[in-house]
Amino acid sequence: MAIVDVAVKPSPPPSPPLTRITVMVMAFVRFIIALILGFLRVVYLAAPALPYLGFATAWVISVGMAATIVARHAYRKGSAPSSFSRRSHKWLSSSPSASSLSSSRF
Repeated sequence: MAIVDVAVKPSPPPSPPLTRITVMVMAFVRFIIALILGFLRVVYLAAPALPYLGFATAWVISVGMAATIVARHAYRKGSAPSSFSRRSHKWLSSSPSASSLSSSRF
């Protein structure tokens, strides 16, 4: 029986770092593109609601401005809730420790 010499193939050399970097960059770019497409899909689906959201925001801002105007008028006229507010404001203004709490005036 003859002994057969079997040549053992050497393992392939490790891939150069440039190949790994290229694969990582391509995976990152694919991930970013998927995020952008997902965001665009959400915007596309939410687009019909945007006018309503804008109207609701404008309505809330106008209600807040109207409430401020009414509160200033009531404060100057001396109605019951505003007189309570005025007394509280005077008390807070006279107290040195609490004066920082009432920095806003009507």
